[in-house]
Amino acid sequence: MSGTSSSETYSSSSSSDEALKAVPVAAAEGVPSPAPAPSESEVAPPKWVHKDVLENQSVMTRSEVESLVVEGKWVRTSHARQLTVVRCGKKERVCDAAKEGEAPFVYMYETVLADLGVVLPFEFFEADVLRMLGIAPSQLHPNGWAAIQAFRVVCLALGVLPTAPVFLSHYTARVGQSVGWVSLTPLPNTGLSPPTRLPTRALRAVAEEGHFCVDPRPLPLYWREPSKFKGLVRSQLPLEAKVDLQILDCLPRGMNCRDI
Repeated sequence: MSGTSSSETYSSSSSSDEALKAVPVAAAEGVPSPAPAPSESEVAPPKWVHKDVLENQSVMTRSEVESLVVEGKWVRTSHARQLTVVRCGKKERVCDAAKEGEAPFVYMYETVLADLGVVLPFEFFEADVLRMLGIAPSQLHPNGWAAIQAFRVVCLALGVLPTAPVFLSHYTARVGQSVGWVSLTPLPNTGLSPPTRLPTRALRAVAEEGHFCVDPRPLPLYWREPSKFKGLVRSQLPLEAKVDLQILDCLPRGMNCRDI
């Protein structure tokens, strides 16, 4: 899994909790492509990115990527011909950005698409969480994505509209001096489930501008140096959000994301 490996074929059993495999999703308007040849990034990563990210190579095989594409669960039917997932090149890292003239893309983790039910383009709630944190989709550790999905399921079961302000009133973002993956840590005395550790493998998704979210507002696509986030102050939330919080606060403490 290190960046020095020269092999292009990897067994699916080689993944671990610490090793992230990425698949790029690209936008190719009207031209479906199950697994294009991997591209090599020529853009130097930011100096503030943690060495663990820079040393972490995505090692999904061509057949693994094709299997994900054939299942079709990663993309909304209405956008199936506008988005493409491709296998990462050996030199690609999830913190890479598009080169000049290259179609926009995002890196996504296989477990987020295949196991957590996240689909592209992102829905309003998911995109708003990324916007408020100011980070790219692959910058959020899959544990954070698990917390987002668990929150969404709980809200829908209770008849509550999932929103980023209510969600982020339960979490703080953990960011070190050298920026690696951003993790979400539950605030004390909140009733929502803490993030659970999940295996992480990644891909690259490519799309024309605007196809990564169901609404047209800008979304961070590439890694950026995040600011510290300590959760939202509940007293400053609108009345409707406070009502939703009262409902959610009645939930048992410490529920596990996997159980949800």
